[in-house]
Amino acid sequence: MENTSVKLVRFLQTQGRSQKQVAELMEISESYVSKVMSGERQFSLKHFEMIGDKLKLPTHLLLLRLVDLEEIPESLRSGYQTLVSGLESCYQENGEMVEVQDDFLDAYIENSMLQGHPG
Repeated sequence: MENTSVKLVRFLQTQGRSQKQVAELMEISESYVSKVMSGERQFSLKHFEMIGDKLKLPTHLLLLRLVDLEEIPESLRSGYQTLVSGLESCYQENGEMVEVQDDFLDAYIENSMLQGHPG
């Protein structure tokens, strides 16, 4: 299982960025990125927040996007995907929260409980 720092680099690379471009975006050296990829280093929360800001994506959504669905028990995957989709729909392109149904989270929790999963 990859650590979250490696997952962030891979996520940025899936968007077409080279390792050098990842380093530039994160305002760190390319050798630091290499050390992250080899497991010698990890990013701090500050790095994740900075990338979230640059991608206009709240940090919590960035972290949720880095989760590998295979790491989530199969019985919870559908609920997880619903939660992430619901949270993503709360944000506009510029990262500003938009008005959403007040009962979205309550409905998600109730649905999870009805399926026998903790909310």
